[in-house]
Amino acid sequence: MNDFSDQELMTALASRLDKQKGDIDTLQRLNDELARANEKLRESEAVKSNFLSNIRNEIVNPLSAILGLAQQCMGKDQGGDCGQVGGRIFSEAYRLNYHLQNIFAAAELEAGEVEFAPARVNASAMVVEMVDELENLVLGKNLTFDIQAVDDCFIFTDGPKLNLALMNILANAAEFSPKGGCIQVKLNADEWGFLISVHDDGPGIPQESLGKIFDRFRQLDEGSTKAYPGQGLGLSMTKAMVEILGGEIEVSSLSGQGCTVRVVLPSSVTTGHDDDGDDGTYLSGNVQLF
Repeated sequence: MNDFSDQELMTALASRLDKQKGDIDTLQRLNDELARANEKLRESEAVKSNFLSNIRNEIVNPLSAILGLAQQCMGKDQGGDCGQVGGRIFSEAYRLNYHLQNIFAAAELEAGEVEFAPARVNASAMVVEMVDELENLVLGKNLTFDIQAVDDCFIFTDGPKLNLALMNILANAAEFSPKGGCIQVKLNADEWGFLISVHDDGPGIPQESLGKIFDRFRQLDEGSTKAYPGQGLGLSMTKAMVEILGGEIEVSSLSGQGCTVRVVLPSSVTTGHDDDGDDGTYLSGNVQLF
């Protein structure tokens, strides 16, 4: 072993202490930079959140007014020029609102700001209103909606999110159904939960493509010449909403034999009218969902 003098040991120790102090100073500087970056990130997220909230209100509120006015024109002048124009305005505004709701929902998910807000919902009334609105949109297709459900089926869940999920399912069924087709809607409820099943007699989905239908921004029919409109958000948002509600979604289909979508939600469910006459509350498909 080498013998070191006291002076050499002190010098070596001082050198190591100086190096450690430099490392500590560097670490402190990096921590300070990280703290500043985190603060900027929080500020950026807050700005983004405020922007989403503001732009949603700025778009949805006037769009809801347009939908309401269009419905009034349709009701007052059925078959007349005003009624036809009102119907066209309603149809285009409804489609725009439908796509915007999915875009807003996707933005909420990306921002991590989706909250579960359960309330008592009349699922039967929700589905009936959706079907009424869809019938106005697809008059030229002469579709038949076969609804099998009790008059009032109440479920304790987040109404707006259930509304968006069901609207996507029903809109898809209407979009892919052929002219003169039939869409079957079944609602079942018991103490175990709530089941809704939607079946259409459209072209169906090939087995090899079933695993892709819930991918965000994915459409099985893609390209500039695709036969069906859309941005590939509907089913991915449906799955996300159902999972937030604590439920499950399943799709079964064969090419050329239509498609069936089933949603199962756990909940306290009751059927029939309430003693207090409350029909339940939910937000319809043509108003702000989030």
